[in-house]
Amino acid sequence: NSIAEKQSNAIKDFFEKLLVQIDQKLIEAKDQRRDQIEITKANELILEIRELLSKNQINSAKIVYSELKVVLKNIGISVRIT
Repeated sequence: NSIAEKQSNAIKDFFEKLLVQIDQKLIEAKDQRRDQIEITKANELILEIRELLSKNQINSAKIVYSELKVVLKNIGISVRIT
């Protein structure tokens, strides 16, 4: 594996952990009957990010992630990177 591949895989792993965490928070938000339209939008953005990552389009995934952060803020979800 080249250094670029290792970096790419590390970024993908990082994103995946983050998305799993966000998925969990969205489930909790849905249970609390928060804005369903925004939750649906967030889920669609997560799918888009995963698709982009699977195609190795990391910069595009970062752009969609910044859209996702805005939607999450609207729902009242904060994401801390751990």
